[in-house]
Amino acid sequence: MALLVAIIAPFGSSADAQTGGANPASGGIKRVKFVSEKTDMAGRLFLPANHKPGAAKLPAVLVVGPWLNVKEQVPTNYAKRLADKGFAAFVIDFRHWGESGGQPREYESPKNKIADIHNALRFLSARPEVDGDRIGVLGVCFGAGYVAAAATDDPHIKSVATVAAWVHDVPSVTKLFGAEEIARRRKAGREAVAAYRATKTVAYVPAASDSDKTAAMFSPDPNFYYATKAKRGVIPEWTNRYAVLGWEEWLDFDGIAPAAEMKQPLMVVHSDDSALPDNARRFYALAKGPKELVWMEGEHTRFYDTEPQITRAADAVAGHFARTLMTAGERAERSRAALAGTREFFAALEAMDVPRFLNVWAEYGVQEMPYSPPGFPKRLDGKAAIEKQYAPLPAAYTGMKFPLTRLAATDDPYTVIAEYGGSIGLKSGGRYDNRYVGVFTFDEAGKLKRCSEYFDPFTLLAGFPGAAAMGADGARTVLESLPRLADARDWAGMRKLFAGEVDFDYTSVAGGEPARVKADDLVAGWGQGLSRYKQTKHNFSTPEIKIEGDAASATFTGQATHIRDAGGGKVTRWSCGGDYSYRLARTPEGWKIVAAKFDMTWEQGER
Repeated sequence: MALLVAIIAPFGSSADAQTGGANPASGGIKRVKFVSEKTDMAGRLFLPANHKPGAAKLPAVLVVGPWLNVKEQVPTNYAKRLADKGFAAFVIDFRHWGESGGQPREYESPKNKIADIHNALRFLSARPEVDGDRIGVLGVCFGAGYVAAAATDDPHIKSVATVAAWVHDVPSVTKLFGAEEIARRRKAGREAVAAYRATKTVAYVPAASDSDKTAAMFSPDPNFYYATKAKRGVIPEWTNRYAVLGWEEWLDFDGIAPAAEMKQPLMVVHSDDSALPDNARRFYALAKGPKELVWMEGEHTRFYDTEPQITRAADAVAGHFARTLMTAGERAERSRAALAGTREFFAALEAMDVPRFLNVWAEYGVQEMPYSPPGFPKRLDGKAAIEKQYAPLPAAYTGMKFPLTRLAATDDPYTVIAEYGGSIGLKSGGRYDNRYVGVFTFDEAGKLKRCSEYFDPFTLLAGFPGAAAMGADGARTVLESLPRLADARDWAGMRKLFAGEVDFDYTSVAGGEPARVKADDLVAGWGQGLSRYKQTKHNFSTPEIKIEGDAASATFTGQATHIRDAGGGKVTRWSCGGDYSYRLARTPEGWKIVAAKFDMTWEQGER
């Protein structure tokens, strides 16, 4: 890489950034200009709509998008959402791109982009709207590696977040593209550098294409990439071309290693269907500072502009920056609110006032009980699931007491740790008593977004003998075992979930007609079908279950990713998802599946 940097040194020079293009510090979008390495740069500063001149200075986030992007594409999608959350969000055209200067055009240079980040941050820290001591950086796709590299030595950066990070090193990018293709790209890049030095001629290929195999990003699938879609990445400000002379520097760039040198708080938002998920995990594992891994669902480019992925990701990183870019006064206020919210949690339970208890929770709140015994819920996703679990309290219990032993704030002002007892009188007779440790985390609105409770599961079983396996939780346990057993290839365990015969309708994915089949044949067929794949990953939503007598019906959504070894070190993926409808019957051995229907609503990749 050092040789390539020396060869292309004439493409950029070094100089400190200069501020310029000052605008009144009021809400909206500000067109700004600054200088990076003696090159004129263009940017946009997004401010909260209610921000007024002279108002308190704002925490700020520089948003860096995927490679080959201009500021109006992915960066702006996130900047708008961050401004709505109260941040000053800054996007720029890097040198060689968009409205910024620099020759040659459409040249992807990691070295130059990292220098531009440093200069953009110097400019941003001097803006009248911005608190220069509270600046974070967000990297989307390849931008993740760029912001990580900048964070290793830039004192302006106080917090880092990544979304759908494409972070590679030489071994992983070689495995991805294949040694022959890497060699071709390197050769083309060297030849393009030589031609530019000799004649100033720039060799270009399309940046993205579903028909031109020479493109920097090529796939014959017309839906494969955001930047080939007219209503997504194809915009007037973007030129669909790539300067070939950038190949070697891009291929040699290591976006993983910088994580080991970062000390700032870090959030990594990723998914199994985003680019290089194992590399994202490596990147996260290397980081030394406070960190949080947020694993979502969704294909890589859905995190660029598609719901629900972009809003969920933007909300997650906004929360991260809100927590890590606070003033001392804000931290103290948040901590007091979290302590008060935790006390209200227990007060509402002791009053057995279900509406009051639900008011404590965020709509997307999660309650985790990781050591619950079989048949009891381990996780409740969303306020609706929490309501369903707690609605029977007044009818089932004579009273509840949760004496607090200790309640303590943590380094995270949104999080409280509590030690407490639980004493419940049962209308059926007897009492249930246990000891708990709970971790309570609140969102920016002061609503409880996560409660993790740890307790003695044996005491729980003794307090409610025989109640779990035959109720809705028992049926839910059967359904939640399906993806785990399928991915583990545990066909004997899978067979135990079914009755002797099953009404089976997976015609939306497999064709044919609905039929009643023997469970032995069904499970054997599943095993044979999935044996084609190196690995599978099934994800199901929490089932909605209705019980009538000894029958139960359940609906849920799900998706599955199937990974197949294509030879030569390459893999292919086929993903699909849709709606499930199952029926179960209560037997002396517990709940058994008697009917299964899957309506596939989407699929991607080759089967």
